[in-house]
Amino acid sequence: MLEINLKLQDRPKKAIQYKNRTILTRKDGEYLVIMMQHKMFKLNRYLTEIYELCDGELTAKDIVTKIADKYSLDKCQKNKIKEFIQIMCQKEILKI
Repeated sequence: MLEINLKLQDRPKKAIQYKNRTILTRKDGEYLVIMMQHKMFKLNRYLTEIYELCDGELTAKDIVTKIADKYSLDKCQKNKIKEFIQIMCQKEILKI
């Protein structure tokens, strides 16, 4: 697995390909399903919201702040958002 040390100034964006194959996404009710090669991830609406904010324009700090303000999150929950982004980068679903 890739080692990713996400910095708050990094600008995560959605990956288009994984190992030369297109990453597919589709909505399944309030979930987002991400399919890449033989892997599938199902994100709940909160994780989908974070994923959708990863547009390459916003920094990781902007994303954490936006979600934290919207849902009045504490420091531990803010760290979980950063961890989620970092894990998605390690799985090559997001890129920085």
